[in-house]
Amino acid sequence: MESLETKVAVIEHDLKQIQVVFGRLDLAIEKIGDVSNCINKMLAVHDTKLEAQETVNEDIYQSLEVHRNETKASNAELHSRITTTTRELESKIQNTEDKLLEAIKDLKRSVEKEEEKHKERIDKLEKTKYLMIGGGIVIGAIITKILPLLMKFIG
Repeated sequence: MESLETKVAVIEHDLKQIQVVFGRLDLAIEKIGDVSNCINKMLAVHDTKLEAQETVNEDIYQSLEVHRNETKASNAELHSRITTTTRELESKIQNTEDKLLEAIKDLKRSVEKEEEKHKERIDKLEKTKYLMIGGGIVIGAIITKILPLLMKFIG
């Protein structure tokens, strides 16, 4: 019987240790449950943050798309303005060039008229000069012929 009592005592002792182990397992299971709950809460928070970030990213993408479209339209408008301004400038430059050429032609005509007037005046002056020289020669010849005759009559 002693052996039976010893066995029972050993079994009781083992049962107490098993109860302690089960108590610790229960405590560990509770802590694992708490940790699992905390992880679930963290995952929920992270899911919320990820969804919020996805919304922000989508808003940013839409804003960028709107900005890209506005920039594209603005660039097209600037290109149109530059093209229009270039055409207007080319037209104005051509008009100015035409006016300058016409003014140069008018100036040339005016200079040619003045040149013609001066040429006619020079021609008249040359004719007058030659007439005076010719008249001087004639008068000189007359004086040379008449002066000796006059001297004969006077003297």
